[in-house]
Amino acid sequence: MLMTSYNHQPKILLEYPKRRPPCWQRSKTSGNSLTADQKREVDSILSRRRAGGREYPPRFDLKLIQRYVLKRVFELGWTTDRFGHFDAFDIRSYGSHPREASKPERIGKKYQWIGYHEILAHIADRYQYREHRVDEGDQTYEGPWQVFRRDIDPSITFLSKQGGTSWDGHGPSWWAQERYAAWRDGDSARDWMIREEDIPNVTGLLATRNPHTGTAWLNLHTYLNWRQPHPSDVESSDVDRRDLWLLLTGYFVRAGDAEAFMAWAKGVDFMDSWMPDPPKIHGMFFGEYGWFPAFHYFNQPYHGLNT
Repeated sequence: MLMTSYNHQPKILLEYPKRRPPCWQRSKTSGNSLTADQKREVDSILSRRRAGGREYPPRFDLKLIQRYVLKRVFELGWTTDRFGHFDAFDIRSYGSHPREASKPERIGKKYQWIGYHEILAHIADRYQYREHRVDEGDQTYEGPWQVFRRDIDPSITFLSKQGGTSWDGHGPSWWAQERYAAWRDGDSARDWMIREEDIPNVTGLLATRNPHTGTAWLNLHTYLNWRQPHPSDVESSDVDRRDLWLLLTGYFVRAGDAEAFMAWAKGVDFMDSWMPDPPKIHGMFFGEYGWFPAFHYFNQPYHGLNT
């Protein structure tokens, strides 16, 4: 297969014959026309592709992607005078956690994301897709869900939700309305930990009702984390504080097996998450479940989903 680019993009020509000779044969037939330094370089490349007894095809040069992204950052308008101080210092004044999804980002990083997605689109349009190992993984490009590079889910249209668990702890929401404030600063850490009477009502967290629609819901998989407030003039990671977390995971049990299951569960330690977990499919949109090509791509045991 021949792969090349067009429209004034960088030209890279790769050839994959249907029946490729072994690497040593290619090296032998072309060796007579190479200098000693070139032969050593070719042997080094071929030995890397034969690593672990496997032969790997040529890969797209990562340096070309990096150079394109940097070029686009400057073309989009980034300069030190415009954004240097903001990206280096002002962005920190917002005080958000660096791993929060809603955190403000540097202008330069936004431009990098734009350039990165552009070059991915160019590559997807012009080159053959295959994973690193020739004999395993995807051999054709079906869509951006394969490389987990989609950011916005258009099938979820609400702008925000009230409450929920974040880096700062849990905020009351209609599906988990329980609050916790019994931090008992006067108690020792041990005395606080062994108290059970102030634990939130778990029954109210398992079954809930949407006050807007009146519909009943079950929390089949929920993580809740209440954190002790910290002084506003210090970072949360710089002080000792108490937190309480609950992990709720639901399982379907046949009605005839319910009594036996409950008798078994009373004597079991469920710590360390050894029970089966629901699949975590991050590359598929909410509205794609059940019908879109992305669903069929992820609907296999390898990705944890098999319906």
